Amino acid sequence: MDTFVTREHIERKIKEKIFLVLPDGCTTVCHVTMLNGYFVTGTSTCERGNFNIESGKEVSFQNVLDQLWHFERYAKAEIEHLQGSKSFVLNAMEVKAIKDSGLWEDPMKRASALRGYIKARNDAYEKASEAREDLKKISAPWGVKKDGTPRRKPGPRK
Repeated sequence: MDTFVTREHIERKIKEKIFLVLPDGCTTVCHVTMLNGYFVTGTSTCERGNFNIESGKEVSFQNVLDQLWHFERYAKAEIEHLQGSKSFVLNAMEVKAIKDSGLWEDPMKRASALRGYIKARNDAYEKASEAREDLKKISAPWGVKKDGTPRRKPGPRK
């Protein structure tokens, strides 16, 4: 998976951006709302008398992009990490449960919830594997070979 985050990648996820010049006349605020409802605020301040609205907008928006870059890079790295572990796909009910709990919108909480699901599935897989091994031993009255397969019933040799 490509973990490189570009400005275009981040800008595609922006739902709305609002600029506000504070009454001091030298501070510009950029408030960005993402498609998922998350919001980030960036600022730009200059010396009195050197204020330029376009420059203020550009610098405050770049401040927002810098913050979002860290979030996006973390989210992509976490997805890559999760995919590097055992293959994992959420079913529709699991996705709905995470979304209903409010954990889906925050990348950190979503990653934590995904780790919980992965751990639960891995634990269940290990228990099932142990149960299969126990079942092999029980259903193999003549014992089990070193590789874990049941020995065959002794009988006449051909």
